[in-house]
Order: sequence, then C-alpha cells, then structure tokens
Amino acid sequence: MEIVENVYTTLRAIGKDEYWLQHWITEKPSRLGLGNLLIKSSELVHYKNRGGRLDFLAYHGDLDTYYEIEVMLGECDADHGFRILDYWARERLKNPNARHVAVLIAEDLSGRYKTIIDTLPQFLPFIAIELKVLRLERHSRHLHN
Repeated sequence: MEIVENVYTTLRAIGKDEYWLQHWITEKPSRLGLGNLLIKSSELVHYKNRGGRLDFLAYHGDLDTYYEIEVMLGECDADHGFRILDYWARERLKNPNARHVAVLIAEDLSGRYKTIIDTLPQFLPFIAIELKVLRLERHSRHLHN
C-alpha cells in the first residue's frame, strides 16, 4: 500500500475559483451528498440590476424538494449566510407546495458564524456543507505488512 502525505489547502491556493467550484458541482451534483439532484437553474436572478443571483436551484424529484444552494470559497461570512436564507424564502413563495431546503457550501464553517450554522437546522430546513481540500504529495515509499 502506498502512503500518501497530505496537507489541507484552499481552492484559491491551488488556482481554483468559485466558478470552477460551481462547474464541479454542476458536472456531478451527487458530490454534495444530497441524493440524485437535478440542477434546475444556475445563477438564478432574484434582483434585476442589483446583483442577487442564487448559485443553484436544484430539485430532488423523489422527495419533491427544492434545494436553494449558495457556494462560497473560504470562511462563511454573514453576506452569504443571510443571502441563502433570502433566496430560500423567495423560492418558497414561488413554489409553496414543494419542500425547500437552504444549502450553504463553504470551505470553512468553523468561524464566527459556527453557532448560528449549527443552530439553524433546529428551526428551518437548512444544510451547511463544509468542503475540505487536500493537496496530496506522492512519495516513493510503500508500507509493507
């Protein structure tokens, strides 16, 4: 068995940006661990001429559930955290008969807003997904039993 050294890094440190991450999710939405999702919309505009684009609106047909998904690099900030709740509420008004879940994806959920991220699911359908990026270092040594 080959031993592989690793170190935590960030997407920015390896030359990736938020658009790369969005494309990576679009290629295979099951990577999120939320089941067989269909991406219904990307960059869904909520506020014309003022920004406000939901990164993804995904749908799980078997559960009749929409997932409003906001993606960010780095540590979760108040802007993205509050924005996903706004998009979630707006999509619920558009399609009130389906279930809706707000999903926040960030590389670091352990910062200032950890308490609210941990508490929100007790009060509303909210999922926070923390991405961890590993840089693998291959060495020629092997472990033998």
